Order: sequence, then structure tokens, then C-alpha cells
Amino acid sequence: MKQTVKWDVQERVDNILSKYPWKDNQERIKKALMGEWSTNKKIYTKEELDSMEKLDADPGDHLDNFVPKLIRLHRETRKPIKTKFNNVILVADKGVTAADLIEQYNKKMKTDSIIYRASPEYKRQTKLDAFEVKELQKKCDEYIKELDTLDFTNYETILDWFCKYQVPSDRVGVDNHKNIVLKTFHNHWFKNNENTGKDFNENDEENFARYLIWQALSTLERASVHHMIIDFTEKWKKKFNK
Repeated sequence: MKQTVKWDVQERVDNILSKYPWKDNQERIKKALMGEWSTNKKIYTKEELDSMEKLDADPGDHLDNFVPKLIRLHRETRKPIKTKFNNVILVADKGVTAADLIEQYNKKMKTDSIIYRASPEYKRQTKLDAFEVKELQKKCDEYIKELDTLDFTNYETILDWFCKYQVPSDRVGVDNHKNIVLKTFHNHWFKNNENTGKDFNENDEENFARYLIWQALSTLERASVHHMIIDFTEKWKKKFNK
């Protein structure tokens, strides 16, 4: 396929920058764009891209595993093969290696991140995120205080507590005080790996509840309470008419 270059790299950079007239980080954006395009072996027109055979990645496929498949199909067909991976277009073509495509992808993601971080939208979102974290931190602190008076003999009350604690516990930027939670529940005789495997009995109200509580504590020990606690608590309530 004939290489199509509409303008040189510097002109392409200037063209992109004209669409993002933000004063902040102009030099960083320009440097990122220059670096991104310097790795591209060819620049294709929309018509050329539209005419290419496409290979889609499987759900959950990692770039390092998928790119060799793209290269292999190109070599088998001797035709350019395109893909769209996380909204980034990559083309396996003559002279292009898997390492080239991975580098192109990483630089494109970096460029997009720099452009976004220079935008008014990013600044608005940053303020919104800061406000949300502050509000969720307040709620999380309130829930931690509730542990002092929580009825640890009432499994419905405990599960309801985990359901509301789940959201702030899982928010980046919020201190979820997980060490306090873990220590408090361990002091109330909630054991590691409780009612797992052959010891689990979904038809026993207490067995099922203590299993769910331990699962919540287990995921919290690694990072935060998993959101599935909410769905499973609803199933537990429905099963035992709560």
C-alpha cells in the first residue's frame, strides 16, 4: 500500500494544537504529539483505513498478547490489518513490529492524557472529584464511629452496615480506616476463611451471613469492600425473609 502523508509531523502537531487552544501545557502537548507520531511507520487516510481488514481483540485481552496475533494475521494475508484497541487505531503492516505497535499505543494514550489534563473539562472534573471525596470521607468516618454501637449479634444489621460502607471504602482518595474495621470484627470473633468450601451452607441463615461478612472483610483486607456484597446481601435477605 502506498504511504500517504498529507503534511509533515510538525504541521500535524500544529493542526492538532489549533483544535485545543488551551494555554496550559502547550509545550507538553506538542512534545507528546511529536513523540507519538515519530514512532508511526506510515500515516493512512480514512479511505485506506476503511478498506482494511479488521481484527478485534477478545474481551479482557491484554495488548501484549493481542498485538502478536495482529502481526501474525498480517504476515499470513500479506495485507495491512487494523484494530481499535481501547479506542486507539493500530495497523499491522510491512516493516511494523509488535514492539512498534505497543510503543505507538502507549504514546497515544500518554498524549491523550496530557491533552485531557490541559482541558477545562479536566479542571472541572478535578474539582468535582475533590468535593465527592470530601463528602464520602465524612460518610466513611460516620460509619466507622457506628462500629462502637453496632450490634454484632444481628447479622442483618452487620450486612446493612457493610452495604453502606462499601461505596466510600472503594473510592480512591478516601481513607477507609480498614485496619480499624478488620480489628473490630476480628475482636468480635469473625474468623478468617469462615464457612468457606465444604463448610458453607447457603440454607443456614447464620452460616450464610457469616460467610458474606468474611468475604467483605477479605476483600477489605486487600483494598476495599467488593460491591458484590450489596447483591449478595439482598439475596440473603430474600432467602431468609428479612
